[in-house]
Amino acid sequence: MATDQNTELILERNEEGFIAQVLSGGKTIMEPKLCTSFAPFFDNMYHCGFINDDNQIDFLLHFYCGGNGLNSDFNEVTLLLSNDKGYEATSIHTFGGGPENHYVKLEGKPHFIMKSFGGIAECLDGKTHNFWTYNLLEIKGDTLYLANQNHRNFPRTIWYTFEPNSNETDMLSQKDKEDLLIRSVQDLELIGNTVSHCPEPIQNN
Repeated sequence: MATDQNTELILERNEEGFIAQVLSGGKTIMEPKLCTSFAPFFDNMYHCGFINDDNQIDFLLHFYCGGNGLNSDFNEVTLLLSNDKGYEATSIHTFGGGPENHYVKLEGKPHFIMKSFGGIAECLDGKTHNFWTYNLLEIKGDTLYLANQNHRNFPRTIWYTFEPNSNETDMLSQKDKEDLLIRSVQDLELIGNTVSHCPEPIQNN
């Protein structure tokens, strides 16, 4: 039950993964959608609030992949965003993704910072290195849009080091940066600059 005491998020698991459905006053306002195939889910992975600023409650589901090492921070984040008819669900693969530091407002508009990881076999120093790539997604209504143009700091490519580092890397050619950028957004299944919504579960079709 959401904080408005009227909207219900129903979350179930089957052999495909976690299936979400939204009800209001007992009436279905979002048909079941497949959120993730990741397995673990805990109480602290569920949040609700006003994400898209339309004064209707929204939901954030934070699914952990179950990995170790760096992958212990790899998640599938599902946003269930309100619209005039009910809700729409969108999932994003990202490192991190919790409500604390991945949601920002830029010029009064809500955005989500997506964090990806990738390597380049031969950097400008002739060695192999790994990098974080940060993309900016704008939240408009029930949909997410790739919106790196909305701030000068995006996209951002940062060399992965054991020391704190937030500087744009100078170890890559522009082509290598573009390659990392393309790889970082592949899982979004973009249509233009629009992030694809979650599908209906196969068993419900």
